[in-house]
Amino acid sequence: MLDTNIYIEDLAGRLPMAATELLDNATLHHCSVCLGEIATGLAARDVTAPGWRAEIRAWSQQMASMLPSRIHSPDRDTWIEAGLVCGTLARVQGYSKLDQRKALNDALVYLTARKAGIPVMTTNRHDCDRLEQLAPGGSVIQVF
Repeated sequence: MLDTNIYIEDLAGRLPMAATELLDNATLHHCSVCLGEIATGLAARDVTAPGWRAEIRAWSQQMASMLPSRIHSPDRDTWIEAGLVCGTLARVQGYSKLDQRKALNDALVYLTARKAGIPVMTTNRHDCDRLEQLAPGGSVIQVF
C-alpha cells in the first residue's frame, strides 16, 4: 500500500531506482486516506500557477488507473484504533493539532494496510517506527 509521499516522489521522479522498479513490478494497493490527502493538496493549489493543469491531468490519470478492488478504506475498528494510537502519540510526544491530524492519517494508512496484510511503502521512517512500536504486526517498506 502506497503512502501519500510515495505518490508525490514518484510523480516528481525522485524515487530511487530500486523503489521505482518495485512499483513497476508489484501489485499496487492504495488507501482512500492517501487519495483524500492528495485531493486536499490539489484543491488548495493556486489554479493560476503555471503547470497547474498538467499537474491535475497527471494526478487524474494516476487515480483513474487505480483498480477499485485495490483501494482500501479504514473500517470502524481501524478508525478507533488509529484514534487511540494517535492520541497516545500526541500525549507522549506533545504533538500540536496539525501534528495530531498528520499522525491520525499515518495511523489510518498503517492500520488499514496491516488489516489487509499488505506492507506500507513510505518515506516516513520516523513516524512509521513509532506506529510499529504502538501497533505491532504491520509491515513497512522504507524508502530513502
